[in-house]
Amino acid sequence: MKNHLFTILFSFFLSILSAQSSSDTLSNVPKASYPDTIPRQQGVIAEEMPSFPGGMNAFMVYLFNSIRYPETAVNAGKEGTAFVTFIVKKDGTIDSVFVSRSIPGAPELDAEAVRVISAMPTWIPARLNGTPVNCKVTVPVKFTLDTNTPKKKKKRK
Repeated sequence: MKNHLFTILFSFFLSILSAQSSSDTLSNVPKASYPDTIPRQQGVIAEEMPSFPGGMNAFMVYLFNSIRYPETAVNAGKEGTAFVTFIVKKDGTIDSVFVSRSIPGAPELDAEAVRVISAMPTWIPARLNGTPVNCKVTVPVKFTLDTNTPKKKKKRK
């Protein structure tokens, strides 16, 4: 592990923005797209929301083990919360990942959050009337440097 310890805090809930109907309206949306390319909510609400295999604890463990705090952000003391939005498709794959609210002045942290979310394993998809549906999800990924770690002192010549 790197010299700098860090804590990645993740809220205990997923903020479900919307569920799409069973049509393939999102099949042509490119990865890492911008918010305006994702269709607006169509009034369909999933009865069962998508879930990470193993539940929220497994999701938090995945994030903790997968995220690598960028060295440039550590050196600059950058912290913050990136809100990442993505689609859990009918087959459970992750698609259309983008940062819906970024960390000001820390694009490297936003990029790391997108990288980790894009690499997630297949989810259990949302369901409506027992049928899998596409579902838009937003999760906050909080980057916090460990304040108990002593800072390196510069050597005097």
